[in-house]
Amino acid sequence: MSDPDFAFEPVPGLPAQLPEGENLLWQGRPEFVPLAWRVFHIREVVVYFAILALWTAFSTWWVSGLVLKSLAATLFGLTAGLIAVSMLALLAYLTVRTTVYSITSRRVVMRI
Repeated sequence: MSDPDFAFEPVPGLPAQLPEGENLLWQGRPEFVPLAWRVFHIREVVVYFAILALWTAFSTWWVSGLVLKSLAATLFGLTAGLIAVSMLALLAYLTVRTTVYSITSRRVVMRI
């Protein structure tokens, strides 16, 4: 892993050189899409805001009878949903960028 984020570390993902007799067995980092979907629950947030948008559109149309007013009211909810999903995606990206898991013959090191 030649990443400028880890340039200050003697071994990327490890705080220091491994002691004598300890071997690095595996090293990796999480992937963006599974992390975003499973840990940050982006799918559920998208569904939540989609249901809110549909509910807003229907209820506004039901009360006012105007389609344009209904669409305008829905636009606010969709914008809020887009901002929420974007923030979660950014958080997932930053987590992927800064996380390294290392397994040695004696320990598990998580740099988060």
